Amino acid sequence: DDQAIRIYFSGADLAGGASILAQVEFARSTPDASEGACVSTVKRLCPLLVGDHIERCKAALGIMLASYWLRNRWWNSQTKADWSIALSSSAEALIPMLLSDLVTDQFAAALALKWIADHKTWSPSPPVIERLFALWLGGGPSELRRVASWAFSVMPIRSRSEVNLPDPDGSFQRRAKAL
Repeated sequence: DDQAIRIYFSGADLAGGASILAQVEFARSTPDASEGACVSTVKRLCPLLVGDHIERCKAALGIMLASYWLRNRWWNSQTKADWSIALSSSAEALIPMLLSDLVTDQFAAALALKWIADHKTWSPSPPVIERLFALWLGGGPSELRRVASWAFSVMPIRSRSEVNLPDPDGSFQRRAKAL
């Protein structure tokens, strides 16, 4: 656990550190990868998203892995409606982390929101779409930009008039017109 925390919070390897930290947190909080255990994990970790920096990142990454398991093992479950509520609540609780100035918060939140959005049971608000877009095209670490673009790509399509995507120098519009 300590080594995973050091790797992730050093910022030197966000993706590798997040993977290790997610597995450690998931193993600690989930007795098995059953559907019920994954849902319980999401519910148990959601309140920790407002904790201290380390605890909220660990919680976000644990929710990410539980969401991944639910998506890939239990997609056709008869109880999907039950766990979609837990995932939607977690998604809303992740938004302050996404809006944070801390790269580790942004990375953990974007990664968790990607897997939650894959379930198609949660519709993000325009500020979430705008933030993912800004992180994707921003000057942050390449791993953060990659995860933000991945999360952005799976979000439900919204009307352009609902979302104000930043394009301060007009480069995005020029690239779009060139296509």
